Amino acid sequence: MSSVFPGYSQDKPGSNLMDGWSVNVNIGANLFYGDIEVYNFFPVTRNNSEWRVAYGLMAQKEISRILTLRGQFIKGKLSGTKRKYAEWFEADILETSMGMTVNLSSLFFGVRPRALSVYGLVGVGLSQWQTELKKMYTNETIRSNGFTDGSGIGGRTVEGVLPFGLGLDYRIDDHWNINLEGTLRPVNSDLLDANKGDFPYDFYSYNFAGISYRFTRKKVRPPVELPQEDMIVIQEEPEEPAVDEEMTDIEAEQARQMEQDLMKKEEGAEVHESPWREVEFRIQIAALKDEVLPGQIAAEYRLGEDIKMDYSDGWYRYSVGSFSKYWKAREFKKVLISRNHIEDAFVVAYRGDERLDLAGLLTGEDYSEAGEGTGGITPEIDLLFRVQVMATTSSQVTTESIQQQLNISSEVYRERSGVWYQFTVGDFKDFQEAEKIRLELMTSGIRDAFIVAYKNGRRVPLSEAIMK
Repeated sequence: MSSVFPGYSQDKPGSNLMDGWSVNVNIGANLFYGDIEVYNFFPVTRNNSEWRVAYGLMAQKEISRILTLRGQFIKGKLSGTKRKYAEWFEADILETSMGMTVNLSSLFFGVRPRALSVYGLVGVGLSQWQTELKKMYTNETIRSNGFTDGSGIGGRTVEGVLPFGLGLDYRIDDHWNINLEGTLRPVNSDLLDANKGDFPYDFYSYNFAGISYRFTRKKVRPPVELPQEDMIVIQEEPEEPAVDEEMTDIEAEQARQMEQDLMKKEEGAEVHESPWREVEFRIQIAALKDEVLPGQIAAEYRLGEDIKMDYSDGWYRYSVGSFSKYWKAREFKKVLISRNHIEDAFVVAYRGDERLDLAGLLTGEDYSEAGEGTGGITPEIDLLFRVQVMATTSSQVTTESIQQQLNISSEVYRERSGVWYQFTVGDFKDFQEAEKIRLELMTSGIRDAFIVAYKNGRRVPLSEAIMK
């Protein structure tokens, strides 16, 4: 199974040129803070209102799940009133800037799927304006700035601007987001209001509501689900009985055949009966090393269904639905793919809290995912270490072929966990002995060799074994 959240090969740019790019259009209030204003913080609304509107356009590039670069263009008006002196001004302003946003929710609380995120931003740019300072009752121009003597468009005055602020971002779906943002934008000039005052810098704020369209979403996806937390082999997990483009032709045909056999066996059962004793079919939508609340998964995929979470082998697995027949679960999986865009959803089976091997349902054997067990390790053995050298989904690979392929002279053990066949060597009660063999195997060319641990006959996370 491919993943659902960033873990973080997903932070690397995708093959699509537009990966991570989005555009945003926005509109909001443009407010001035400087010498020509009635109050320091609250714009007046009557007798020469200081409220003005601006609109903007942004192009954004997601660098990681925390950082995003963006370019911004703003056009709008500014106004201020000084009733004490019976003066007011109005400015026409253009701004271009480059900035960076930091997802504060992910930075402080972990990179997880969220419908709502808080972000901070900082940038640098150029502000261009044309301003007229006027008498309040006659509208006679007292002074002007940026009409003929500036270096900007149409003679506008040009000065540096340093925007900074905070925003809220709400994810609608894979392509659309809406956001609210408030920024303060100091300029390197005291002439934005065409009036030189005591403080050398004028400020304005742009507070807007916007909507973004993401061209190709870099999916928030969990790490590839593998049967053991220390697994190094990177491979798509074909638990779903369907064709995977990375499967071999033989594996794809086996998957198709298993799906057909499952549904054929159900055809012989009555409408309200199931051939699977006490079996519940679900659709798995995510698998994570770190626990995430089911509600957060629901928010990420906009799911109304209850999400079940179970933990085993170092993985938190999240699934939805409860069906007594495989074909019903298969149809609901299609709904999740088309409606919620969960392309990696696949059908799994449970008996109580025990996860089952789909292939075992057809054989009628004890169909827990333990399968072939742990290569001859019995529950009486308190603690044991081995070195894993390979994992594959093909049942045709034997221990002898692994010995020949990897040029290993010692005995090779084969274990099964779900659809994975894992190959290990050695029987060590001491971790350092296993580490010595691992280094020798890596030197001989088996670069992905790693140590696995067994406690009382079952495989456990290495950290749990070492802490014993």
